[in-house]
Amino acid sequence: MSPVAAAGLSPVRHALGNGVVLLTEHTATHPAVTIYATLDAGNLHDPDSSPGLANFVARVIDRGTESRSPDEIAEALDGRGVSLTAGVTRHLLSLSCTCLSEDIEAIMTLVADVIRRPSFPPEQVEKRRTAIVTALRQDQDNPAVVATEGLMALLYTGGHPYGRAGRGTVASVEAIGRNDLVAFHRRRATPDGLRLVVVGDVEPSRVEDLVDRVFGDWRAETAGAVVPPRVSPAQERRETRHVIRRQAAGRHRIRLHDDYPRGPEVLRADADEQRARPVRAWRQAGRQHS
Repeated sequence: MSPVAAAGLSPVRHALGNGVVLLTEHTATHPAVTIYATLDAGNLHDPDSSPGLANFVARVIDRGTESRSPDEIAEALDGRGVSLTAGVTRHLLSLSCTCLSEDIEAIMTLVADVIRRPSFPPEQVEKRRTAIVTALRQDQDNPAVVATEGLMALLYTGGHPYGRAGRGTVASVEAIGRNDLVAFHRRRATPDGLRLVVVGDVEPSRVEDLVDRVFGDWRAETAGAVVPPRVSPAQERRETRHVIRRQAAGRHRIRLHDDYPRGPEVLRADADEQRARPVRAWRQAGRQHS
């Protein structure tokens, strides 16, 4: 039995002719519907010269469309008590929201407009750039972020996309222009890469008709899959020690991925003393790693 069936779920799958895939699960517990949409547009697809581009797109994609101003989008959402969230991971750019069942047509139409026709208004681009740069500068003082990004760069070397900072750097974000955002969206936001999941108090047939109406005529060149380079597993045990020096006080701990099959390592870093020592963290059933 599949995990989905074991969980008591029976989603209905519907594929459009242009490649859009819809999964719908009808639940009548509450008179609400959650919409979750993903595009194959995560930061794995950032050009080598523009790390942080996908994240930038996610931060601006809902700030205006060809037919709706930022204020009109905000009014349409706020008036229905809906919060539209955009995010990005290594592989996917996502949008999600929850609305009342009676509002699904209006909200799905708006979501489709945001996905298909974002306008990336110049003033919104600059506002979001400022916010991203501010967050990146704050991250430079965050030991957990610095350590995690340093770890990923050590694990995935040679320009591997997993080794890049997902949100880019201050320099790369400052160099990204509006045309770069438009080009990335045109290249990666395509119907064959769109997956929609709709769960809530709405009949699957109704959702299928709605999705056919708002996405069925979408045509775009196929984006194609991007497969990251294969990383060969280590063949022998290696122990290494890396210290990222910071001007900050306090003790901070991060987990290091091990490259031998004897359990994880933890790097305990003392920022004020600028020292580090590995500590064995044993897996124990029912407990998190220490």
